[in-house]
Amino acid sequence: MLGFKNRSLSTKLVAVAGATVTAVLLVSNFILISQSQSRVEELVFDQARIEARAISASIAGQIGGLATATSTMAAIQGRGHSTSDLDRSAIMNLLKATMQAHDMAFGSWFAEAGNALDGRQAEFIDNKEMAGNSKGEFSPYWSRKSNGDVHFSTFEIDHAAAWYALSAESGKGAITPPYEAEEAAVPTTLTSITAPVVSDGKLIGVTGIDVSLASLAAELSK
Repeated sequence: MLGFKNRSLSTKLVAVAGATVTAVLLVSNFILISQSQSRVEELVFDQARIEARAISASIAGQIGGLATATSTMAAIQGRGHSTSDLDRSAIMNLLKATMQAHDMAFGSWFAEAGNALDGRQAEFIDNKEMAGNSKGEFSPYWSRKSNGDVHFSTFEIDHAAAWYALSAESGKGAITPPYEAEEAAVPTTLTSITAPVVSDGKLIGVTGIDVSLASLAAELSK
């Protein structure tokens, strides 16, 4: 009986020890798994933050490039008007070339202030070749079609709209809140980067580059 009892006691001790080790292992594994999961989540979030910052920096750089291009256009147009070196056709060509040089640009345009460009609005009513709209205002607009082709049109100038008023009233470059551009060849939601065009101290118009929100979304999805 004593030998049997000793064996029973030993068996019980082994069983208890085994159960204790198993419990410790389970707890340790749970802690390790939890720590690993937490670390993986932390690494994933860190990587996401790094990628988000990189994307934001890339988009900010491209928008900054478009803002520089817009202010450069405005300076060339104002100076060219002052020296009589730029006519309507030259401004239209400048707008087209600027848009084509920037992949993110949806369109580029000029909106005349009053009859300030050349005083010839009455001659160019509904004259698309000379970029005259229904009032004869100089309003050339180059845009990208859905297939990537370049499209030329004119538009009605709304002097109260943000894409005109922000720069016209402040005398500075501006970026508009998003708006729906229904007159574009491809109706879409845009934001405009604009700059006033000044010749000899007088506002002759506002020029700008449009960016579609779809292109920004595409950039974010890369």
